[in-house]
Amino acid sequence: MGGGPQLVHWNGTECVQSPDFPLAEVFALDAVSATEVWAAGTKAGLAAITRFDGTSWSAPEHPDLNEIMDIQRAPDGALYLVDSKKGRAFRKEGGTLTMLNVAVRVGLPPCAADSECGYGERCTTRGTCESSTYTHLAIHAFGLENVWVAGVEYAGDPRTGALHRFVNGVEQSVTSATDYLQLHAIHALSPSDIWFGGTQVSYEYPQVLHWDGERLEPDYGVESFNVIDLHAFPGGQVFAVGPSGVHRRSASGEWTRDTLPLSGPFDLVDVWGSSPTDVWAVGGQRYGNCLNSFPLAGVVFHWNGTGWTLR
Repeated sequence: MGGGPQLVHWNGTECVQSPDFPLAEVFALDAVSATEVWAAGTKAGLAAITRFDGTSWSAPEHPDLNEIMDIQRAPDGALYLVDSKKGRAFRKEGGTLTMLNVAVRVGLPPCAADSECGYGERCTTRGTCESSTYTHLAIHAFGLENVWVAGVEYAGDPRTGALHRFVNGVEQSVTSATDYLQLHAIHALSPSDIWFGGTQVSYEYPQVLHWDGERLEPDYGVESFNVIDLHAFPGGQVFAVGPSGVHRRSASGEWTRDTLPLSGPFDLVDVWGSSPTDVWAVGGQRYGNCLNSFPLAGVVFHWNGTGWTLR
């Protein structure tokens, strides 16, 4: 993944470049099976999606979107996407693209709390519902009946997390701690076991949140760390990645920062696993300092349950 026309596939033995990959940039992937892999990015300067059927990639399709930052093929067969520039979430079924949103509101309705306002609005100090600007970065859909979208809200200062839940296409309020962080990642195991990760606004706040089906609770165990992506397993084990490497959460809730088999610094951007003993983390090695750093080379790490190896 990244700013070049390439996509790498692990075939069980080695990493190989996927042939004839049609996109110029890749921002998101969703591998449903070996014969159904979806990729989102750009082609010829336009937002584009493509599908791998086990043999070849389809010709790029260009939905009416600006910048697709995440894609998921849900159990209902539809594609769910987030557009970071439009600040909205969409459902694509066949050739039909539908925005997940409430009806367009007219005027400035009075309010006492954000929960009284519509999607994309907040209750201002003037006591009216006014539009906010969102950048959506992650989506997870169990189906149209339950969709979660996370990202960043730019209306406030500092920028804060934006978390939205849609039931049958209509936004529902969520009691959340998202004022504490800018959300980047969602990993859902079930409707009552969902993990969120992000960047803290202040050091006293968490970078990881958990939804148990009724409440969104912060996890204060992880040290100061910007979470770019995370992957969870049943029982509470979580792998989180970001600029400082990999942090692991045990089933007992204890977090550990792992040592990687290559000198850093790293910008790890994605993590995925088939089990707690088969986890992959990818990103880039960089050189320089935090104020002036440059990408050096892509890196792929694998966790086998006891340690990390460089692939």
